[in-house]
Amino acid sequence: GDKQHLLGGLADKDADDFLKAVPITDDTIRQAIIEGARESSDKATLVYPLMLDLQVEHWRELTAKGEASPDRFTIAADTFEARCIEMVGRVLRDYGDALQTTIERLSVARRFDRGALKHVVTTFGTALPLDTFDRIAELSFVTRTDDGFLSLHNVVAEAIRTMLREEKKRTSLDALLGYFSSRAHVVSHFDLNTESVAALFEAAYLRRAQGLNGYVKWLSQATEPLRMGALYVPAALLWREAANAVEKTLGAEHLDTATSLNNLALLLRAQGDYAGAEPLYERALAIREKTLGAEHPDTAHSLNNLAGLLWAQGDYAGAEPLYERALAIREKTLG
Repeated sequence: GDKQHLLGGLADKDADDFLKAVPITDDTIRQAIIEGARESSDKATLVYPLMLDLQVEHWRELTAKGEASPDRFTIAADTFEARCIEMVGRVLRDYGDALQTTIERLSVARRFDRGALKHVVTTFGTALPLDTFDRIAELSFVTRTDDGFLSLHNVVAEAIRTMLREEKKRTSLDALLGYFSSRAHVVSHFDLNTESVAALFEAAYLRRAQGLNGYVKWLSQATEPLRMGALYVPAALLWREAANAVEKTLGAEHLDTATSLNNLALLLRAQGDYAGAEPLYERALAIREKTLGAEHPDTAHSLNNLAGLLWAQGDYAGAEPLYERALAIREKTLG
């Protein structure tokens, strides 16, 4: 079932009470678990709830094998990130090669369902039984959503990705992107449904994880059925994610940033959100004008978009000179 992680750092007594309720009866093991679950090696730091959960999961595996002892819960690393990596690696090894390898490959995804699990198992031959989905759902660092998807806790997923070899990360991204892209593909916008839209969101996340080179062009093609089907809300969410990611990585004056802002503005306008669209159109215009020049066709396109928005709001005096500029550019560049 769904799990609720403890919130905030825990004092030693609260952590000990939690472990007693598991129940873990051995005082020395409880103390070792608490020390290993601290946010750093400093004994004055609080106990991190997720680390405590992972330590308990480790304890259950060791207890089942009759191997639980205080030394098995010691974490040598000093920093929080390094301690998480050490703990996550230890817990994954507890599961055995088949489950460990499968979870490692799934860690590159934001979330996954039974179909994605099966695709990873069959693509990479991990030898994990295909009915293991429900077992994975019960792991302490996994959350199940109402639509049947599972997601790894962000800290755990990041720790796993940090440990992955680049080749393993790349091939995992390729495989899962191919899977979700296939599920998102529709022949016509009339074929869109909840599942295909959900798959598109996962495909977009994976494509961004591959790198932002060419991402805006990819997303333009991928979201065309949404635009044609008037599914403006999910399309706008995807373009907002794109705009944030592109601006952060490629820069505020990159042409892909301008395209992302322009496309987001278009979708906001389609929803009647003129106030939200206007500053985005203005930013896209400013980027194109600075980067491409005042007489570039793409600059004319931005001028036309902004003019159309102003006209739709009744600001004819503001729209007219923009239309005139756009027309002049087109006459000069296109004849």
